[in-house]
Amino acid sequence: MHKNSLAAAPQYHRSVNRCHLISRIPIYDLNGVTRMYFLEFTAGNLLQCGSLEPKHVPHILHGFFIRRSIASFVGRNHSAMLALPLCRDLLTLKDKYPSGRLVVYVRKEQPVTEDTHYLLTALRRCNVRFACDASALLQEGGWQDFASSFDFAVTWLQDADYTPCLTRFVDVKKSLNPRLKLITAGVTQLKLRQEVLQSGTDYVQSIFVHPHNYYRDKTQLLRNADVFALLKMVHAAEVDLNTVDTLVRRHPYMQRDVYNLLQHCHPSFREYGWNLNKIVPQFGVNVLRDVLAVAALHGLLAISAQGSDKFSQNAAFEPVKTALLRARFLFLLSRDLSLSESLHRTAFTYGLFSIERLWAAELNPKLEQTLLNFSFKLQDEVLLERLLDVIRGLEQLNLNAFVKALLQLHGDVGVALHDYEHALMWSNEVAAILYSTNYSDLVVTRSQNKLQY
Repeated sequence: MHKNSLAAAPQYHRSVNRCHLISRIPIYDLNGVTRMYFLEFTAGNLLQCGSLEPKHVPHILHGFFIRRSIASFVGRNHSAMLALPLCRDLLTLKDKYPSGRLVVYVRKEQPVTEDTHYLLTALRRCNVRFACDASALLQEGGWQDFASSFDFAVTWLQDADYTPCLTRFVDVKKSLNPRLKLITAGVTQLKLRQEVLQSGTDYVQSIFVHPHNYYRDKTQLLRNADVFALLKMVHAAEVDLNTVDTLVRRHPYMQRDVYNLLQHCHPSFREYGWNLNKIVPQFGVNVLRDVLAVAALHGLLAISAQGSDKFSQNAAFEPVKTALLRARFLFLLSRDLSLSESLHRTAFTYGLFSIERLWAAELNPKLEQTLLNFSFKLQDEVLLERLLDVIRGLEQLNLNAFVKALLQLHGDVGVALHDYEHALMWSNEVAAILYSTNYSDLVVTRSQNKLQY
């Protein structure tokens, strides 16, 4: 082969129809268990929601369900609901993706034709489930004629006819499809989510997660002083390694978190006995701080599951997933924006405890100031809050807010969306590591000699 033959190869150009994942929104049942996630995508290189066309479908299927595992984006045991247009590409690719974990959301704009009916029937035979706009199922003719083919109906809380829709839906369900479940989307406040769950809906699609209320429970705070001591340590300007060593030795779950997380980042790591003198020289204090921060968040999750109502216990893990996603996103984006080294180091922890900081400030401001605050220069805190505004815009599907915050940082939309996808995949991997650890270790090994925090 001629030495210049490779140089003559045509340059690769990414298709303009390649879609980016821009948000993942949990869908809860009445008990607070996350049953699936709604995934929202850009319309090719256009930063728009709900505008997918048939030409985008192959790119989504290949990019998110074939080339990479669906578990990378929704976790190991959840399904994904997508608003995909019914087209032949869904049928030709049906044997290559985990169809049993896919829910195709048919919007009311989708025309009812012989071809779409055929696709609906053929894909159901391959275990693909379907959702449809409730308003389309409530109108005689059209998709109502195929109501038996759908598993879910979707209604939006902001719709003017939301309440009448609930009443009419019950009649349609009884007469046409008793197994049909109703999903209420667009819930933007925690209080509204509770009201919607009591109104007759089966599932709620909501970006808001149930808060951890232990910040105002003095008994819980004293009982779990070791966790809060570790929390204070990861926010300190300097890590006291002797205190860290004492804390982690008391709790096997913390030790396992450290081992598993370090091995996840560095597969060659093979230490199984807690030895801080080996970990610090090999990885450095900054990496150790990040790992301990995740272990501390894991401890807060364990506390939140103690003595709470069933809904709170079931929903407790969702804010941890969101926190992990935020932490990794802030870390990646701050690096890509070439922010200062000190901000880059802090961005991970700042994002990781952004939700907890908000809850603690509302429930126990003194505790928030003691445990969850950094020593910032004002301009540094402004930059970190802008980083948070970027991902908040994606979480809430407020694309104007996303772009505005990104432009203030002189960032690039494509880079930020790329970072979001990678952060989401990383967060699912780490969430699986944390989920595999037994929470009961926190109770069994609790020390009687509490540290002051």
